[in-house]
Amino acid sequence: DLPQKWRQVSIGLASVAVLALGIRSAIRRSDWESNETFARRTMAAGGTSIRVALLLGQVYLNRGDYAEAERLFRKALQICPDYPTARNNLATALVHLGKEKEAEGLFAEATKTARDMRKDYPRTWIAALNLAHMREDQKNRAEAIQILDRARHDYPNTWELVRAETELLREDDKMGEAMGLIRPFAENNWWHHDAWMAVGRLYAQEGEVDKASAVLRRTSWLDVHETDALNLLALIRMRQNRMDDAVQTQRRAVSRQPDEPQQYLLLSNLLDKAGRTAEARSALDQVARLRSLASAGQIAN
Repeated sequence: DLPQKWRQVSIGLASVAVLALGIRSAIRRSDWESNETFARRTMAAGGTSIRVALLLGQVYLNRGDYAEAERLFRKALQICPDYPTARNNLATALVHLGKEKEAEGLFAEATKTARDMRKDYPRTWIAALNLAHMREDQKNRAEAIQILDRARHDYPNTWELVRAETELLREDDKMGEAMGLIRPFAENNWWHHDAWMAVGRLYAQEGEVDKASAVLRRTSWLDVHETDALNLLALIRMRQNRMDDAVQTQRRAVSRQPDEPQQYLLLSNLLDKAGRTAEARSALDQVARLRSLASAGQIAN
């Protein structure tokens, strides 16, 4: 009888262990429900690290709770004073809190040290990008371009830097310099939809209609879900008074994004200009239907 009793006790203990393991697993699964839950519970359990502080700080930054984000990013810098991501994120939070002078100092310092630290932290160019944005906001576009130009030479083939500098040059009406920057990047990255889109926009702005059309057609093939190239191409065809081509091009955009009211709205405008009023009204009906469905979905949620 004694061995039988011990077997029963063993079975009972095993059941308790399995139950405890199940409870623990359920708790751990709940830890991963969101980045915020995971980071909070990890820190509460004494697991504060720079990565956890950054994770939770980013949650608050995205939410717009900049004061709490500042606190966490400062904590991250206490753990690792030279960590570029923590410094950049802290500076971003400070900008939103109106502490622009301190933010500018952080961005400037990070930009100076970026070249030496890029082996360990490959995205240190972000500091230069943020500093350039600050200079642009301060209406100092010339210095913003200089900052981006220096960073681009240190970090060649970085799209974010190329895009920002190209846009500043375009807005300053330096079309030749802008094209000289963006076109080589696009040719070296033939698959890059956004780069070719920028080339097409520049040609269109310069009035190089044939070049713009050729580039936009090519761009539309690079991403079968995007419609920017088709939308712009349809507008170019409209300005050329090639209304049938414009409508046909925009219908291709609609087929790619059949649930987007904006696509039908542009189609309706083109049809109206082409004198096809009944088709234009039909396209507007689709706009109303999609917006009604969207409103009903929001109410249901």
